[in-house]
Amino acid sequence: MKEASKQISDLVERFERNIEAYRSPAYNETQLRIEFIDPFFEALGWDITNKAGYAEQYKDVIHEDAIKIAGATKAPDYCFRVGGVRKFFLETKKPSIDIKVQTSPAYQLRRYAWSAKLPISILTDFEETAIYDCRLRPKPSDKASVGRIRFYTYSQYIDSFEEIYTLFSKDAVGGGGGGYGITLKPDEQMAYEYFLGLLNSKLLDAFLKSFSTPFSGGYFAYNRQYIEQLPIRIINFSDPRDKIRHDRMVKLVEQMLSLHKQLVTAKTPDEKTRIQRQIDTTDHQIDRLVYELYGLTEKEIQIVEGIPLHQRP
Repeated sequence: MKEASKQISDLVERFERNIEAYRSPAYNETQLRIEFIDPFFEALGWDITNKAGYAEQYKDVIHEDAIKIAGATKAPDYCFRVGGVRKFFLETKKPSIDIKVQTSPAYQLRRYAWSAKLPISILTDFEETAIYDCRLRPKPSDKASVGRIRFYTYSQYIDSFEEIYTLFSKDAVGGGGGGYGITLKPDEQMAYEYFLGLLNSKLLDAFLKSFSTPFSGGYFAYNRQYIEQLPIRIINFSDPRDKIRHDRMVKLVEQMLSLHKQLVTAKTPDEKTRIQRQIDTTDHQIDRLVYELYGLTEKEIQIVEGIPLHQRP
């Protein structure tokens, strides 16, 4: 990570030294990709030029990937993948184009990602980089700011490096140490369902949001570096009361998983409403059990629940 930061710092310094030349309309997009974009993402761990020699279906990056939009074939500049699965698109423009204000580059990127069902993608001219939430259907009339959840200028890349690395390095996206899975030791007595209940509770969600990276629109990063800081309540199996709480959590989570499966296969609106009510009730029971496990007072619970002061007893 330190070496990656240095490589990006070198790119920033070079861009700043010659910024007027790079802003010239004569400086084209292909030059930008070769001199800045490729080395930037190589520093983040991506095999941009397929040095590993993978077969086409397993390459980290596909240049000008083909996607269908309204019957026509379009080609995003870069498609970043893990195990052959698309993760995000990257669209580049030359620095003479103002990607912060001009609407067409943002619409183009969001349309690509929306059509490919990718939740997030990047627009950059290196001088500026915009990250977009692409789950909202794009409209030609949208301002460039619609869906934009992060915006960096090149001078911010170093100060924001840890955040950028956390969001878009190969490790963070899924190629290495940034995975989101949890593996229990063979002799671990606590069940996966117990951890699942804790991690999906209001309490641990509130705790994570207290130090995670926030995005506009109310989103938060749930990367490994944040998840591993969560205080997991360890069960003392020699204490009968603790074991009862653990087993109750397991049953509630199993019930929740079963209800979600039933909701997917529900046929009528009434059936869906009934199952959703059961899900809400079970979710509430899990939250109450988590509060009990962590020993929260009623006042502390009200803070976690976000109950306004004037409504608290």
